[in-house]
Amino acid sequence: SAKIIKSAGGKIYANYMLGLPWETQGDIQATARMADVISAEMPSWAFFTPYPGCELGEKCINEGTSLLDRNHYDRCPYGRKTSGVNYTYINEVLRGLRGDKYVADHFHCDIIIPTYKNEDLTVACLKSIKKHTTSIDYRVIWVDNASGDTSKVEKAISGINHLRIDMPTNEGFVNAVNKGIKASNASFICFLNNDTVVSEGWLEKLINALKRDPKLGIVGPMTMPVKGDRLYDSQHNLSLYPSLFPSNCELSLDAINKILEFYHKGKTLDVSFVAFLCAVIKMEVINKVGLLDTNYALGMWDDNDYCLSASKFGYTAKLLADTCIQHKGRSTFILLQDQENINLPELMKRNKEYMDKKWKLPTVTRMPLHTLPPSINNVAMSNTAHLKWRDKVAMTQH
Repeated sequence: SAKIIKSAGGKIYANYMLGLPWETQGDIQATARMADVISAEMPSWAFFTPYPGCELGEKCINEGTSLLDRNHYDRCPYGRKTSGVNYTYINEVLRGLRGDKYVADHFHCDIIIPTYKNEDLTVACLKSIKKHTTSIDYRVIWVDNASGDTSKVEKAISGINHLRIDMPTNEGFVNAVNKGIKASNASFICFLNNDTVVSEGWLEKLINALKRDPKLGIVGPMTMPVKGDRLYDSQHNLSLYPSLFPSNCELSLDAINKILEFYHKGKTLDVSFVAFLCAVIKMEVINKVGLLDTNYALGMWDDNDYCLSASKFGYTAKLLADTCIQHKGRSTFILLQDQENINLPELMKRNKEYMDKKWKLPTVTRMPLHTLPPSINNVAMSNTAHLKWRDKVAMTQH
């Protein structure tokens, strides 16, 4: 059609639309190549915009994926119109990007944050994400476990590309995360607890570690202990690694990260598992392993289980030594225990027994949080050493 019009001396005004919710990078490339062939004298590009009254527009509005309100609609190719669309990639294509190389190199991440009450912690987490995640095209998938009043979180997340999912009841960490996974179309997925505060460049550094190592499937950051906290949050805790950073040195999170980046840039640590307080996972791993095992219900040992499953497919799980975030430690579990009479020791015991039976393990590969191993010294313990040490430690109620 373009050839015929041009052969008759005509000029072409062509409208093109990108940014449909189901659009793949291949679709975007095909549209761009079509536009190249047509070579219109007056090309007009637009982003799909969920207008009220249109069938697809109403669908996006009802599902909460529209990022616009009824007073602000503009189909022009800038800004964000709907959740789940990789606008960074689209803009690169509009600037001339063609071919498959960028498809392999580009990264896009969904950050799944399950919440149950503790609004102030969630708000602090979201503010830190917005401030310190500036170089990556990301989306927050907020899965709320029937918290009730979420007005503070709604206000904090309003300026962030996000998808909100409301659970009818408190179905726990595992079911909330699985709901988020099902909604994701990203190359990488980050599980992030709402009682965390992230640091500058955190997500980019974690994703780059995954990109450098084809066998690295799951990576997590170090964590900074919160002063006055009731327990160590996990084996991520920087206090357990005196060779990386002196445990008696009190500095800001920003200062700690600068020191870690200077001395340990790109260094990874072998660990028995990465705790899902903050973990970035390649989508290819999730495609093979599947969802989290729902037998772990509210949570505990689900992360050990998943790392073991990933290892069956040849993937490793490691910590990134040059990246540190802050984690308060079991905020939701403590709330459930203190206010709703959830028996945390019983939950831990039940999930431990299930995991041991499932994997035929003599004991679990998780570091208890109320005590430290006597032999951690300057390296992370191997699975074998961890198991031997774990045998000597009795679970106690926190």
